[in-house]
Amino acid sequence: MDSELIKKNTDEMFKMRARAMPVAAMNNARPDAERSSGGVTVRVTTLRGLYPVEGATVTVYSGEDDNRTVYDTTVTDQSGKTPVFTLETPSKALSQSAGAQENPYATYNISVTADGFVEHISRNVPVFPDTVSVQTVDLMSTSASGGNNQPQITDEGQRYEL
Repeated sequence: MDSELIKKNTDEMFKMRARAMPVAAMNNARPDAERSSGGVTVRVTTLRGLYPVEGATVTVYSGEDDNRTVYDTTVTDQSGKTPVFTLETPSKALSQSAGAQENPYATYNISVTADGFVEHISRNVPVFPDTVSVQTVDLMSTSASGGNNQPQITDEGQRYEL
C-alpha cells in the first residue's frame, strides 16, 4: 500500500512540475528512459482564422467521448491561445531508428467549446517528444451552422514517417 501511495504522489508531482518546466527540462527529470514528453498549444479562432476566440474552453483527453481520460483543461487568452499542454509521449529514441513498429509520437483528442460557437473536436492529434506543436481550431458560430449544432470533428490521424 505504501508503494502505491508513493507512486500516486510521484505522478501528481510530475504533473505539477510539468506545468512549471519547459518540455526539454521535464524529459531530463524523468527517471524512466522509455518515457518522454512533448507539448501542444491550441490557437482558437473564428471560421477562416479571422478573429481570436477569447474564453474558449479547451480540453485535452484520450479515449472515446463516453469513456474519456482528461489530461488537462484550460481557457484561451485574448489572443485565442492556450498555454502549452505538456503531455507524455513515447521515447524520442523511437524516432531515431528506421522501421520502428510503434509510432514515435502519442495521439490525443482536443475538444474546444465556446459560447455562441459549435463544439469542435480534433481527434488523433500527434504530439512528438521534445516538440511543442500548434493545433489550430477554427470555430463555426451557431448562427452560421444552419441549425446543425452537432460537434465538428476532424481526424488528424495518419502515420507520420520520420
